[in-house]
Amino acid sequence: MRLGAHPVTVLPCLALLALACAAQRGAIEGSVVVVGNEPFTSVAIQTSEGTVYRVSASRGLERRLRQVQGMKIIAEYTQIDSTAEGLKIVVTKFKTLEH
Repeated sequence: MRLGAHPVTVLPCLALLALACAAQRGAIEGSVVVVGNEPFTSVAIQTSEGTVYRVSASRGLERRLRQVQGMKIIAEYTQIDSTAEGLKIVVTKFKTLEH
């Protein structure tokens, strides 16, 4: 008896996993806000409906988001998760809608 996964069963599972991850990609429009209390603040995006997404991003991207606090943006993301602190969004890039 041979142990291990059969390639025919592994490939469909990998394809489903890839589709699930791809389905998370998208873009969101909202205002950049800072939430929390010093020294534990986080950058977040608040939609016009009032939903707040805490941002997970590279240090440089997070720094740039802090610089445009209060401005409306469109942010591209790869994932949205529900955590104990609320919704968390993994942002890869953004552009401002105001100057």
